[in-house]
Amino acid sequence: MKKDPQAILQALGRKAVLLPIREGSKATMVKGWPEKTFEDTQTSSYQNLLEGASAIAVSLGAPSGGLCSIDFDCEEAMRVFLRVNPFLEETLRTKGRRGANLWVAITGNIPPLNSPQGRQW
Repeated sequence: MKKDPQAILQALGRKAVLLPIREGSKATMVKGWPEKTFEDTQTSSYQNLLEGASAIAVSLGAPSGGLCSIDFDCEEAMRVFLRVNPFLEETLRTKGRRGANLWVAITGNIPPLNSPQGRQW
């Protein structure tokens, strides 16, 4: 995905919480980001942060309407996963330097990442 906030939202197909990332890191430039809502990100000052960021991340889970990313560190792992889950073949796919992410929306109750349910495999 290119670093255009509107293009990212369009590709995701939902009101997702976008997070500006500091140059040379994976850290967001926003304090209190887990509590941010889509509406919080629509101010002109927040949009300016996104425009000036070196990268943009997406807040996953409830803040972005159940949006989740299945992360693969290598193409072969993703191919095996898709053979077993062919219904995800057409889902949004983004690629990084290595591997890729498949994007899905989860419906129903989403446990927080710090809960015991959120850590089970």
